Amino acid sequence: MNLREASVRARKVWLLIVGLVLFGAASAAAADTCAGMTRLDSGHTPRFSVSQAHELSALSRRPEVISHEVGEEHIEGKKRVVAELGMHAVFDVPLEYLSEALHSTASLEEFVPGVKESRLLCEAEGTPPYFRQRLRTSFGVLFFRSGYDAVMEMRIHDGSDEYRCRFELRRSVDGKLLRIHGSWYARAVEVEGKERTYIRYHVRNVFAKKQFGLKMVLRRFSAWQVRRTLEAYAERARELERRAATASAEGAVPDGRPQSLSSQRR
Repeated sequence: MNLREASVRARKVWLLIVGLVLFGAASAAAADTCAGMTRLDSGHTPRFSVSQAHELSALSRRPEVISHEVGEEHIEGKKRVVAELGMHAVFDVPLEYLSEALHSTASLEEFVPGVKESRLLCEAEGTPPYFRQRLRTSFGVLFFRSGYDAVMEMRIHDGSDEYRCRFELRRSVDGKLLRIHGSWYARAVEVEGKERTYIRYHVRNVFAKKQFGLKMVLRRFSAWQVRRTLEAYAERARELERRAATASAEGAVPDGRPQSLSSQRR
């Protein structure tokens, strides 16, 4: 082998080694996308039960507020605006379709008011599995305009008899939020002899920055916004149920159960 051939072979070997290193790094990054996932055990108690605040028959008419508080607290050395809200409802859709709607983490902007972008960043297998989501929202009423860009973490248990999701803020991309803790809960119930689905939502927000008019808007309009959100999920569930019925009538084989979050990324 002459010097030229040896030099060419050496370059090929070097390129192969570099390629393998880069491929290995990329593979490790892909496998470690959810590294640093917290256990969502910050002390917030998820509301995984049927609240007794209202009769189920009353909740069939419209979502109702369980609790709603807006105020200020000294947190991390500063006075922060804190808002906490709980709401529940009963909808005329099967649990499996409402669960599927709640699973629509990668497409919330298609049907949830105020959501401009929702993107699944990663998921980590486990019992229950963890998910990380990028969520960008926009909200405006009267003179008030605001929006938030955040990375959220979720832990979801989707069983045959109930749906439970615990979520919290991992990172505020725009620096406007300090903390978010909350939960979703849904289960099948019987109301006046008919099968319905009960859904409960609870969230506690701590804002990192003050904004003129924020407390007033939270007091007057946040319940209205959450009510619209619950109704949007219910309408999405009805649409999914209609699609499944159409597919069944046409001889197609419907999925039967909610699709995984990973399949929504495609």
